[in-house]
Amino acid sequence: MIGAGALGSPVAAYLAGAGVGRLGILDDATVSAKDLHRQHLHFAPDHGVPKAHSAAAKLTYLNPEIVVEPYNVRFGADNAEGLLLDADLVIDCSNDPATEEIVNRSCCAAGRSFVAAAYGQRSGRVFSFVPGAGGCRVCAGQAGHGFTDVEDAPPDQPTWLGPLAGTVGSLQALVALDVLAHGRDSAWRGWTRIDLVEPGLYRQRLQPRSDCPYCG
Repeated sequence: MIGAGALGSPVAAYLAGAGVGRLGILDDATVSAKDLHRQHLHFAPDHGVPKAHSAAAKLTYLNPEIVVEPYNVRFGADNAEGLLLDADLVIDCSNDPATEEIVNRSCCAAGRSFVAAAYGQRSGRVFSFVPGAGGCRVCAGQAGHGFTDVEDAPPDQPTWLGPLAGTVGSLQALVALDVLAHGRDSAWRGWTRIDLVEPGLYRQRLQPRSDCPYCG
């Protein structure tokens, strides 16, 4: 799991509660008081503590029968191969397009499934990829069907940003659990978008493109 913040908090809690036996949590940031309203795995006394370690402590209390491995590092092209060696599924909770691009490229090369999510000011989306059962993130960008990105969140972080991130993260956890359970038969492969402007949940499957440099 990449990121233990606004998306990673609900994802990690739901996976731990569901009994996913081993969770590796990557995050190179520390807990900040200004983020607590949308990162509910962290509390005020955790200020300055590495997020990966703060999250691991809470998850161990939630389910002492699982193994949680904190990594105080950033996921990148230089360490992706080693980090993916023993992973059954990669969950990108970074909300960062550059990281998601590296996740897409690395998972395609390693033959790993991944679930990525992002949220902005008024919308969010979840994307899942299972090798051999649909297109990857690059295929989505080439398709140009409007599900590729969400708008940037404003710098003042409005009050609804926490619930929106929690909703997107909860959906990402649902998709991740379904992919773990069903693999290529997962009903959640492709795009799912949550829109608050015209409230609704929109889903779209994605076919792999033969000219895709990663999964084609």
